[in-house]
Amino acid sequence: MIKSKLLNFLKNSRLNLFIALVIALLFSLLNWYITGFTLFNAFKTGDFFIILLIAFLGTCVQKRVWQISYFIFFLFLFLVEMLHWRYFGSPISPGELYKFFTDFTEATQGIGGGLWKRFVFPVTAIVILTIIILQFIKRWNQQFSSIPFIGWAPLLMIGLMSFNYSKTTTTSHTFSPEQHLVRSGIEMCGAFFGNYLPYKLSDTNTEVPDKPVPASLPSSGASIVLIIGESATSEHMSVFGYRINTTPGLLKLQQEGILFAKKSIAQASCTDVSLLSFFNLLDSVNQYQTVLNGKHLLFKLAKDQGYKTYFITAQSSDGATNYAGQMNKNYIDVFKTSKDIDPSKGSEEACMDNVLVNELQKIDLNSGKKFVVLQMYGSHELYEERYPPAFNVFPKNKYPFPQNAAYDNSLLYTDHILTELQTCIEQKSSQPTYFFYMSDHGECQGEEGEDIFGHLMFRRNVAATPLIMRSFRVPNDSVIPRIMNYPYVYSNYFLALEIARVLGYNYQYHPQNYYIINGVDLGGRDGYARVFVNDSTITDIR
Repeated sequence: MIKSKLLNFLKNSRLNLFIALVIALLFSLLNWYITGFTLFNAFKTGDFFIILLIAFLGTCVQKRVWQISYFIFFLFLFLVEMLHWRYFGSPISPGELYKFFTDFTEATQGIGGGLWKRFVFPVTAIVILTIIILQFIKRWNQQFSSIPFIGWAPLLMIGLMSFNYSKTTTTSHTFSPEQHLVRSGIEMCGAFFGNYLPYKLSDTNTEVPDKPVPASLPSSGASIVLIIGESATSEHMSVFGYRINTTPGLLKLQQEGILFAKKSIAQASCTDVSLLSFFNLLDSVNQYQTVLNGKHLLFKLAKDQGYKTYFITAQSSDGATNYAGQMNKNYIDVFKTSKDIDPSKGSEEACMDNVLVNELQKIDLNSGKKFVVLQMYGSHELYEERYPPAFNVFPKNKYPFPQNAAYDNSLLYTDHILTELQTCIEQKSSQPTYFFYMSDHGECQGEEGEDIFGHLMFRRNVAATPLIMRSFRVPNDSVIPRIMNYPYVYSNYFLALEIARVLGYNYQYHPQNYYIINGVDLGGRDGYARVFVNDSTITDIR
């Protein structure tokens, strides 16, 4: 009886199968165009049959309204994955979905300007594909064989995938280039609902125990002015050998032998995780307990040694809350965001970085020890909005992509600000002072063999960050020589330890040829990578 019904269903569902095959082929063609994976191989993988099954089940939905909803869901999932691939060169991750709701600006701000053209084709293709499927449904809906309740299949798929991911310890699913983006989207939903979201809502983020604060060192007595760049990669700075002179001021000071530059590695691929890791001296992932305890927070260490502390950012007040809100502000004597600097600014508006020069000029660097942190908006997307018109120097027609010129212009402006800040220290301070410039993470500019831009991913130009150093009136300085003599590319984590040593704590580290770069989750739940280096460059990321 059952066998007879099954054979009868298969006989009557030939139209379903034919339409499903056409839809699966269209999906695969579009997926091939976006990802570039070999078209012939795309039809041989198991993913093609997964897409075929999804399309076939869609044709078997009984009611037209639910049938349309079924296909709209998968088309939307496909569109989101395609747009993410066009921008980042990878499928979307659960942590990025979470950041979309908790830090919308960081996740989406770079989508605009010249980039929108790259999204026209995927959006247009999905619209056309939607119209084709709707026409199929309108024309042959009454002739399709149906299966009761099959419209719930997407929820069942995500439910099963969520259950599977709930048993794992990470949300970073294994991805290969031949994987279809629809499958990636389903896996992302399962990882998000089954693992990442419950993890973020739980109170179990304290897996790695805190470490004790080391013994004190004799006080250096030197003030520290730390400049935190935004999205600046060392690969686009002429002071590190970039072919275009984006840092003429820094390069001049370097050639005079008073400024030192060393390539460094970021601690994370996004601002909030990077800065929380840096200021709390995190050497790995999964160290919430260290952040919660706050014993290693650089501002606390500075306060305990008699420093007056400052955190002044040109970024928006909303943006700063994503990391500053997780640092104990009781140890920050002066805390300012763009809205505090310029009351006319809204909570989502940033200032030009020249305001940091004005803020530094207001600080009396001659009265007691100071720990001053100035955060730039630097080279964050949208790049053309980060500098005044006078710095629109590099022409777009000389670059592979128009936004390359804007990015380099933003670094030219950063060079100007850093030079002005050093001039300010030289003129206003008669006390021993260290000047450090580092960046939270780098930025891709389409130079890694693919049309890939931005950060939030494990790429060489995201990991590669600049470290610029100078001392003013520091007798017998051993800090900068020790950093410059380090045998490998440096690490932002090691810079944090060196700053802690200047503050008066005996933090130790040893040379190593790889570092950990975290993703968009402080606990490493969204994946992390090892960045392997030699004495001059990144050799591998895996």
